[in-house]
Amino acid sequence: MASQPTPTPPPVAKTSTLADLARFAAEHDRKPVTVTLLAGENGKTANAFLVPDGFKIEPTKPILDAFRTRPELRSGTTTLLDLASFVAWTARHKDDGSVVFAVDDMTAPSLTAIIDHDEPGADAPDTKARFGRHRGEYAFPLSREWKEWRAACREGMNATAFAAFFERRIADVMPPPYSVDGAGQEFLSTQDPEIRKLAMILNKKFATVAEIVRLTRGIEINVDAKAVQKIDRDTGEHTIEFAEENGQGVDKVKPPNAFLIAIPVLANGGNILMAVHLRYRPAGGKITWFLELHQPDRVFEEVFRGSLAEVAEGTGLVPLRGKPPAAR
Repeated sequence: MASQPTPTPPPVAKTSTLADLARFAAEHDRKPVTVTLLAGENGKTANAFLVPDGFKIEPTKPILDAFRTRPELRSGTTTLLDLASFVAWTARHKDDGSVVFAVDDMTAPSLTAIIDHDEPGADAPDTKARFGRHRGEYAFPLSREWKEWRAACREGMNATAFAAFFERRIADVMPPPYSVDGAGQEFLSTQDPEIRKLAMILNKKFATVAEIVRLTRGIEINVDAKAVQKIDRDTGEHTIEFAEENGQGVDKVKPPNAFLIAIPVLANGGNILMAVHLRYRPAGGKITWFLELHQPDRVFEEVFRGSLAEVAEGTGLVPLRGKPPAAR
């Protein structure tokens, strides 16, 4: 029995435009059929091609987009380098659906403006949802001073590291806000509630700049000496005695328990007065020093809230604390 010839496959349309597709269909007498589909429950319809086997469907959007004189939608993310620029950019592009998101992470605070965020109100097909592709971002630059003090508070320091740190940052230390009244009595002159609480309720005595300098220089001089903590039972005063191995040349150092610094939280920002707790731990004839910023989260929140108020005033948009959604 003779074998049957293999059927010739239908030609494949190699088209780049709608005109090519129409010409191919006419030449081969295989015409696509336009059908109307019901799209969803809202009664809307959509058209589609019912194409015979062997035809290749080409989307029309790239063809039409080639003839646009403007983009169909604004998209992309603009990186702003200071807060004023972020405010100006957002105010320039915003509409009724725009939203600003604020991330209040102390290590990486940021703002994101989504210009084409969903429109306000209850969801409705084709009227409320938007792509969220037109964005502006601003990453708050933390100051070098803030980052260095925060890093110094993470772990203890030996005598050498402690002295070296204050050699770099001694300019941040502020004189304590003490004044003397007419009767010669010393009183606290600051109105800062946290500093007053530390001094009046917790009985903190803030060291002067000179006392911090003497402390660090004394530690540096006695870095190789044996350190012993002494407590005066009558007064409760703590001192550290540094002595050579032979017991000669004993030096006494009285460490303060707190001092004040004034540093900016944000780069190019204003200085904020804050307290620093100073603690130490003797072990094996050596001293480990510990620094602790007093309520750094409160200080950061004060500065961050001020920035959000500036954004709200300049843009008319109240920032929402949270991470922005992904673009659609």
